[in-house]
Amino acid sequence: MNSLFRWQTLWEGRWVFLTIFVMGVVFAIASPLLVPLPLIVFLFCLWFFRDPERIVAKDPYAIVAPADGIITDVSEEWELPDGSKGFRISIFLSIFDVHINRSPVDGRVVGRQVLTGKHLDARNPLAHQSNQSLLWEIELGNAVPDGTKVWVKQIAGAIARRIVAWKDIGNDLEKGERIGMIRFGSRTDLFLPYGVVIVVTAGQRVRAGSTVVARWNPRFFQRTVE
Repeated sequence: MNSLFRWQTLWEGRWVFLTIFVMGVVFAIASPLLVPLPLIVFLFCLWFFRDPERIVAKDPYAIVAPADGIITDVSEEWELPDGSKGFRISIFLSIFDVHINRSPVDGRVVGRQVLTGKHLDARNPLAHQSNQSLLWEIELGNAVPDGTKVWVKQIAGAIARRIVAWKDIGNDLEKGERIGMIRFGSRTDLFLPYGVVIVVTAGQRVRAGSTVVARWNPRFFQRTVE
């Protein structure tokens, strides 16, 4: 198994692959001419569940994208999950994007909230508040004031029906570390407090773990970074 695939990620698609296998058997019995159809579906699903390694930005002030895709919106004066104001960066993932979500910062998972809801198209402006989602609360250990947090929200879309979490409350995270995935088309929102400088714009393509989307202002750090 090369670096393009990981067993943990492929295991999340086990029922999909099993369904395709059964479909292939049925089609083969019905007519050998139909076999290419499930084979094409299998190859597409295998490609969807790819999980390539990423070169993570080492800059300690850098905040990286939590998902692959296209940035659809960068909002200021957004109400963060804790009621304060800050920034929201929304990333749309098409069915052709890698669907692995990664931590945007070094920190610790201090909250994980499942929100039930609808399955509107992930590009719908109402999707962030109406759709099924999983909200991650990550606390940084090296920022001022103590307890500075960021949030990552995995949002299911019209096709996506399952959000997968690979980390639990209390787990330490390294920047760029995998936290979970969303099956098929979906959206990921990143919420950041003031004290950062946004360095991306709407329409820009980003890659989880590699693309820097914002930077912390150095004066917010407790320690000198070498």
